Amino acid sequence: MTASARAGGRLLRVAAAVVTTVAVAGLVLLPASPAGAHAALVAAAPDDGATLTSAPSRVVLRFDENVRTSSVLVVDGPSGRVSHGPTRVVDDTVGVAVTLAPRPSYVGQYTVGYRVVSSDGHPVAGRTTFRYAPPGVKAAPGTEEPTGQGAPGGSTGWVVGGVVVVLLGAGGLLLAARRRGSS
Repeated sequence: MTASARAGGRLLRVAAAVVTTVAVAGLVLLPASPAGAHAALVAAAPDDGATLTSAPSRVVLRFDENVRTSSVLVVDGPSGRVSHGPTRVVDDTVGVAVTLAPRPSYVGQYTVGYRVVSSDGHPVAGRTTFRYAPPGVKAAPGTEEPTGQGAPGGSTGWVVGGVVVVLLGAGGLLLAARRRGSS
């Protein structure tokens, strides 16, 4: 076997080792990232997607772990922001007072935007929705959709992208180290 054939075989084995390492690391790390110690929403009151015939006085979210007091909850509806007062955090529960009235301008879809800070310090954002439809009251024209956007969505894409960049960098370093070791 020639020296170039041996070098080509070595390079192929190193490339296969890098690809295998990246694949195994991806399988190990990616499934763990969503459950990786960040708070996850487990319950909402009102329930996500619910239709209410009577107005709630508070919106409350419960998470699978305690969250920090710097968490924020915002409720927007057809007539604008209906949440008022401070966001109250007690252990794994976040709540805010809301004011809804059985009037046409309040009938419609509500968005509950949240941005909580997990006990490990990572922010988690998301949304739930509910519909308010008191009996005998029709929505005012043009007020069916919420006017606000609530909290911004999560950052899963950035996490996955970061993991891929780190794994590719590690694979490149491994390949360079093996090349130097074989010289």
